[in-house]
Amino acid sequence: MRKHNVTGVHAVLVIVLLGFGLERAAAATYTQITVPGSVSTQARAINNTGQIVGSYIATSQTHGYLLSSGQYTTIDFPAATSTTISGINDAGDMVGFYSDTVGATHGFLDHDGALTAINAPEAADTIAYGINLAGQIVGFYIGQTGEFRGFELSGGKYTPLDVPNAIETQPYGINASGDIIGSFNDASGQHGFLLHDGRYQIFNVPGTTNTSAVAISDKGHVVGSYVDPTLQQLQGYTSNLVKFIKVTDPNGTMTGPTGINNSDTIVGTFIDSDDTEAGFMATR
Repeated sequence: MRKHNVTGVHAVLVIVLLGFGLERAAAATYTQITVPGSVSTQARAINNTGQIVGSYIATSQTHGYLLSSGQYTTIDFPAATSTTISGINDAGDMVGFYSDTVGATHGFLDHDGALTAINAPEAADTIAYGINLAGQIVGFYIGQTGEFRGFELSGGKYTPLDVPNAIETQPYGINASGDIIGSFNDASGQHGFLLHDGRYQIFNVPGTTNTSAVAISDKGHVVGSYVDPTLQQLQGYTSNLVKFIKVTDPNGTMTGPTGINNSDTIVGTFIDSDDTEAGFMATR
């Protein structure tokens, strides 16, 4: 693991105005997240202690990182050609995915620095994305015929997750109660879903049929992205599935929130006017 100090962090106070059924956002402070020496940084998840994980690109290779107490730590799966950290729980356990030398993608768990590969049964590729404090992991895999199928991994057992009538299902996050959030595709487009007590709740950002849902806090607050039908651009939102509030980094042309904790601190990635990716943390 390689460690770096935090540099280049700034904050901006903004008021975001909303359109087509979304509501006005509260004042938020956006802090940029950029791994020193990187050409691109993505922030993927944040836990309740404020630790942030994601990935960055340096010298054309993708590396995972942990940002904790102001210090970046690089995490690479052994012998991998690329590594991404996508989830972290309050104990500091992390999940993500990596590519091997033949181009296959595998999930992995990082527990106390020990990295273990995760491969769903009969999967061509596996992506582990979210983990809760109980150690339950969710993600998705690519089947032998190329379709995306969801799974939950708990106690060494894989449970399939498929939204009824979906073409593809991609679970991304799981909270302390075991509620699972994600996205699925059907003939009408992409939609968000919440799996609670064995029942799927389907939702869309008002005014669009292209909605992704990526993370859920223990309070049931969700973040994700949607395609603005007017701008034809990716934009972010946060929601309790009753009200939807737009999340837009003031320095970005496109914003994709991917993590939220119980303090409603949101992390994600934005693209600036130079088409460069950078991470952000938004606090209210």
